[in-house]
Amino acid sequence: MRAQLDLCSTHLWLRIKAIRYGTPRLVREDLECGVVGAAMIMATATGPVPDLQTVAARMVRYTDEIDPDPARAEIYDRMMPFYAGLYREAADLHTELTALH
Repeated sequence: MRAQLDLCSTHLWLRIKAIRYGTPRLVREDLECGVVGAAMIMATATGPVPDLQTVAARMVRYTDEIDPDPARAEIYDRMMPFYAGLYREAADLHTELTALH
């Protein structure tokens, strides 16, 4: 699975996602994924490249791959019921916070 670097995509966060989904995470070289994506669409629409797959092969680069950690996956699996309970208990708080907007 590919990952873009944004505010939520620190190495730790990507490692957690790799563990939970059981798939490696590819870390992109560029930080402006939206800008690169817009440039890719423009290049495809205006004709310099035939399709998005071709332009992606030319423009997208990865700097790292983060592999899942099966031992940590076991720990996260045991923690999931606790997290799910916290999530349910906090549902009313989410509603109240949303109402503040």
